[in-house]
Amino acid sequence: MGSSYSFFKKKGIRVQLLTYFISLIVLAVVVLSGVGSMLYSQAIQSESNLYTEQMISQIKTNIDSRIQEMENIIYFLSQDSRAIEFFAVHYGAGEEDLALRKDVKSILGRFEKIYPEIAGILIVNKNDLEISNNIQRIARDPLVSEKWYKKAVENPDTMHLFS
Repeated sequence: MGSSYSFFKKKGIRVQLLTYFISLIVLAVVVLSGVGSMLYSQAIQSESNLYTEQMISQIKTNIDSRIQEMENIIYFLSQDSRAIEFFAVHYGAGEEDLALRKDVKSILGRFEKIYPEIAGILIVNKNDLEISNNIQRIARDPLVSEKWYKKAVENPDTMHLFS
């Protein structure tokens, strides 16, 4: 180290100043680009996190709104006299029962027109009779023995979402 320092000392003031200025410029560029990229990276990450939080908040609000709409629909259906009458039907084969089914399907059809995002509404009574405009029974197994039906009957005042 001593020999390179003495070699540097022997050069003229012009070479020494030029070396100091170049070293200073290189050091400033390296420090500024390192600090700048670090600050830029932190700012981008902060903005991304903020945007993500806003999107999550909007999605949560949207889901809460949709659930509230579903609760309103369920409440309306549960208060409708024709739907309440359907819950007491035992066989569903009589003319009066068929007219009742037609009336309830009409009510369901109105909801499906107003809310096209609803894939279907299924009403099942305790005698395993169901009404729906879009949902078809695939298996012959009783719907009243399904897990979702039992959960809904156990807690009738709670909103249940099944998929």
